[in-house]
Amino acid sequence: MGGTHPTSGENADATIDEFILAMRKLYASFTPEYAEAECGVSRDLIVSVARQIGEAGSKFCSHTWRGAASAHEGGWQVSRCLFLLHVLTGSVGTEGGCLPSAWNKYKANLINMPPPQNHWNELHWPREFPLAHYEMSFMLPHFLKAGRGKIDTYFTRVFNPVWTYPDGFVWIEALSDESKIGCHVALTPTWNETALYADYVLPMGHGPERHDLNTYETHSATWIAFRQPVLRAAAMAEGKTVRDTRDTNPGSVWEEDEFWIALTWAIDPDGALGIRKYFESEKQPGEMLRVDEYYEYIFNRVPGLPEKAKAAGVSTLNYMRKYGAHEVKKHSYRKHERVLSEDDLAGAEIDPKTGVIRKNGHAVGISIDAARKAAARRVRMEAGRMGSAHHATDGDLEGMVGGAHPTDNAVSGLANPNSPISFQSKAVLKDGANIAASTIDEAMGGAVVEGFPTPSRLLEFYSPTMAEWGWADHALPAYIPSHVYVEEFAAHHKTGEVTPQSPNHQIAKSPNTFVLLPTFRLPTLIHTRSGSAKWLNEISQRNPVWIHTSDAQKLGIATGDLVRIVTDIGHFVDRVWITESIRPGVVACSHHLGRWRRRQDPPSSRWSGNTVAVEDKGGGIWKMRTLDGPAPFESSDPDSKRLWWRDGGVPQNLTFPVHPDPISGMHCWHQRVTVEKAGPADECGDVLVDTNKSMQVYENWMKKARWPAGPGDLRRPLWFNRPLRPMDAAYKI
Repeated sequence: MGGTHPTSGENADATIDEFILAMRKLYASFTPEYAEAECGVSRDLIVSVARQIGEAGSKFCSHTWRGAASAHEGGWQVSRCLFLLHVLTGSVGTEGGCLPSAWNKYKANLINMPPPQNHWNELHWPREFPLAHYEMSFMLPHFLKAGRGKIDTYFTRVFNPVWTYPDGFVWIEALSDESKIGCHVALTPTWNETALYADYVLPMGHGPERHDLNTYETHSATWIAFRQPVLRAAAMAEGKTVRDTRDTNPGSVWEEDEFWIALTWAIDPDGALGIRKYFESEKQPGEMLRVDEYYEYIFNRVPGLPEKAKAAGVSTLNYMRKYGAHEVKKHSYRKHERVLSEDDLAGAEIDPKTGVIRKNGHAVGISIDAARKAAARRVRMEAGRMGSAHHATDGDLEGMVGGAHPTDNAVSGLANPNSPISFQSKAVLKDGANIAASTIDEAMGGAVVEGFPTPSRLLEFYSPTMAEWGWADHALPAYIPSHVYVEEFAAHHKTGEVTPQSPNHQIAKSPNTFVLLPTFRLPTLIHTRSGSAKWLNEISQRNPVWIHTSDAQKLGIATGDLVRIVTDIGHFVDRVWITESIRPGVVACSHHLGRWRRRQDPPSSRWSGNTVAVEDKGGGIWKMRTLDGPAPFESSDPDSKRLWWRDGGVPQNLTFPVHPDPISGMHCWHQRVTVEKAGPADECGDVLVDTNKSMQVYENWMKKARWPAGPGDLRRPLWFNRPLRPMDAAYKI
């Protein structure tokens, strides 16, 4: 399926039915029996679930969290294959179905928005990973050590990479080297391992100590919520004058909104640098912007909110202060069928070959009529790639672009021509370089709709973007074997011989080799956020290595014994827990635990943290040993004197090298490890890492990237979203 895109000859003619048959042939190897051999779930259960999904039809809903995508190389394909199920069942954008990402999130209109920057940060968005969904900050210290740049001032905001990210000792080396990071400022609500290596530590507010906006995809509605600093709100309710949150928050906690505004004024006090103006008051020119004006500006522009506030006899700001939330839109179904307005179309271009409408160089919609004609070509292209040879007719397209069946429009990604959507207006579109007046009729065939957020504005089975950027062999929803599989197993997939008989169920090569699941999490704790939750830590204080009884017998170990977990860059020592609740050949160690501080550091996370000795042995060799676990301590809480547990867990992430997926850029967390009995000098909590090996693994994974690959000397596809998107010119290398 990774071949070129034939458009003529024997592959040029195909019906939609033949396309489906070719699809079935493509995925014929992936039977329920194959899936059972692969994952251990019985074929009967797989078939039962599949039938329930089929019966659910347009009301099939699913959710993909970071599990597979952040565990395995190629794990991002799990999300794509799952979404294909939604396309096949017609459950995209439907009631009870799955809404595409960010469809029902509210994007606030902010005051004094600066123009996009004309700069690209290669340390966060490296050119080798143009398809990365998000910034690759987990590799920052490796880039710095590799000589790819230097940071003058680095803010770690509510961010603890030394503990949370893999390869923490490489982070310590970078943060301790002023030739790589000149000044490190830690903005954190709690003392943490990264703050130990900061030049400045600025206490930032917890949720109840700062303003913030919330909008999540909790259901089909679009909503916005307002978080407020509790003590400040209480003081204002009592009629007290509040200068800023430092007047009411405990200690010296300054909320972020006020801090960043004040810092900007301190950097550019007279406005000569041209940045202070973005943080000046519109109501009082020349004065510093205050958070009340900042949020009132936002709320005055939220659809429906000014009307609600007016009916209540209050300002929008006071309305949100009182009620805390506002529903912007009750439902966000079938957004792809939204007919574009005259304003949307003003100055737009239409590609007559594809029906795609572009504005300022970006796709914003699609013409149904032009797309129906282009669909014939797509059917021929897709089926041609799959070796089919039949003729596509307009009738064949009914199943692709509208039709009687209620799921057809979701499969095609286009509006149903029988639906009552219409657009009664005239719009001026540019057809190539020529400007022509185009009447858009009430008939659905002539409607111009928003479509989906892809270059074609359709749901793309074959991804031209993947092909254009060097990954044509992965342009279809498929299965990529994980990096933790043994070589013998992976060879079957690399040759295309994917059959149920592949020895994929044998993950380990020897009795001592295992796959470690470091993303496994005890359900009683919350990432790093429950370190000070005394009741939760009383329930779960340690993170032993889970291992199956059969594997434990082969290794000659029992519950409570110490083992070494050896990774590619070092090892950690932990106790084991023998259980039937894990698959043979797999071991797991829960995240959440293993918080630490040195003797000379201020106390932190005393309900869960260990006191450790960190030794730089030179030459890139680092060692950590636990000196003390949690112990009773004096505080205003009498329970702190009753603390009875002495184990704070093991910081396993320190021993993991970086594994950047060459396509998604996501760190692939799962590790191939060796499990062996601990030595006589080993103690629980011991960690040993060689950062020279860390850099070797980093370099090996960097070689997986395919660069240069993109068209037009671009760093990244222009249509890909990213936070704080720069101007288009910055995408050019």
